[in-house]
Amino acid sequence: MRRSKWLAILSLAAAAAWAQQQEPFEDNDGGAPDHHAARIAAIQGNVTIQRADSGDTVAAGVNHAVMGGDRVMVGEGRVEVQLDSANLVRLGASSEMRVADLQYKHYELQLASGTLTYRMVRDSDTVADVNTPLVSLRPTQRGVYRINVRPDGSGEFTVWSGALDVYSSRGSQVLRSGSTMLVRGTSADPEYQVVNAGAEDAFDRWSTSRDRDLDRTISTRYVNPDVYGVDELDTYGRWQYEAPYGYVWVPTVAADWAPYRYGSWYWADYYGWTWYSGDAWGWAPYHYGRWYRGRWGWSWYPGGLVGRYYWRPALVSFVGWGGAVGFGFGYEHVGWVPLAPYERYRPWYGRAGGFQVINQTNIVNVYRNSTYITGVRSSEFGRGPIGRGNYVRPQGSDLTRAA
Repeated sequence: MRRSKWLAILSLAAAAAWAQQQEPFEDNDGGAPDHHAARIAAIQGNVTIQRADSGDTVAAGVNHAVMGGDRVMVGEGRVEVQLDSANLVRLGASSEMRVADLQYKHYELQLASGTLTYRMVRDSDTVADVNTPLVSLRPTQRGVYRINVRPDGSGEFTVWSGALDVYSSRGSQVLRSGSTMLVRGTSADPEYQVVNAGAEDAFDRWSTSRDRDLDRTISTRYVNPDVYGVDELDTYGRWQYEAPYGYVWVPTVAADWAPYRYGSWYWADYYGWTWYSGDAWGWAPYHYGRWYRGRWGWSWYPGGLVGRYYWRPALVSFVGWGGAVGFGFGYEHVGWVPLAPYERYRPWYGRAGGFQVINQTNIVNVYRNSTYITGVRSSEFGRGPIGRGNYVRPQGSDLTRAA
């Protein structure tokens, strides 16, 4: 593990105990408009991510985060990457896309080769540019846009629906629904021709089937427009009304299940320690909103329908207990407690990030979900999956003397 990671762990020192239940639900502490995160939403075949911060290449999985600077590479397969609740891209076989810039409401993508379909699910105020070797493309309205880049850099761009601004050294042009633009030459002097769009192929049909699935999603009715990755919630749970929160999502889970219990911690650029869920639906409920046990059992409150929301690496506070040790968090065990509604989030990243250690705190008096803390030995944190075989829970005496 790199030195920076261990320094971050040492600074945590099992820190926690910041939540105050009467504070506003979301005050945007840790909001990072210049550091958005995209989501791997669907995969078929061989897909990898090259991380910008480390240069490491890892196998992509559903619910993995894609950060600014990362490259998504597809071998024999295809992948869907959700940028937000209104914008997504799909890559076909033998494709490589670099996420050059990923900010709140502003994206810049680079397609080096292969096939990319850009889908704008609804009209959006997000500005998104897809750069190719010869021209730059900007979808301007709800629609479906297919972008092909050949090995020699020439391109073929089709607007199945919507409108696409095409920018080159020769100026700009609008490509409209039902049209295909063929581009070749050099970036300094591109040549282009507009023809009627041809027939769909297997990749287009797969993309269309994904669109139908997204269009049937009802969970988008219950969440703020900034919250995305809720497509699977329809399948794995139900929405129920419970005062004072309004509609909350209730997952279908085992009796011993708890939020942030099955998955793993990994290191993400800028954000540091980030939760990767083992649950198929595990994106929005772990990066937005709050959890609590109520009338329906475990329930996820996504927050209000108005206001601005930013992606978080995890909505927890860390807790340490056991004898002091000279490595990791400084305690024998480190755990994390899911934040409940109105418990304040304190980030461990960014300019305002950091932790304050509060020793010998009775966690029961601080956190509503304190009896559902999940933890591991501090020497095992960030080193592999967490599940029934290796997680630990503090005992009653630990909760009264935790840090």
